[in-house]
Amino acid sequence: MKDEYSGNAEMICPVCNSKIFEYDDENLKGFIKCLRCNKIYSRNALLKANKKNIPVEVNQIKNKVASKFVNDFKKILKKNVGYNKKFK
Repeated sequence: MKDEYSGNAEMICPVCNSKIFEYDDENLKGFIKCLRCNKIYSRNALLKANKKNIPVEVNQIKNKVASKFVNDFKKILKKNVGYNKKFK
């Protein structure tokens, strides 16, 4: 269930709009290189440049969670209360 509600905001190079980067997963303090324009960023700099993309991803995950909650709640009500036209 945890993986069902995880997501990744897509990072975009602010110079060339590329989405292809080279980086070391194990070194969180390392640099990130755009493979299209060869610009090198710190992780913080790239996150700041993409700060508009992150809330979009968070909102999509929120909508998934809310939708699943509503559907599950309706199923529980139908099961426990019985069929009622108000709970379609």
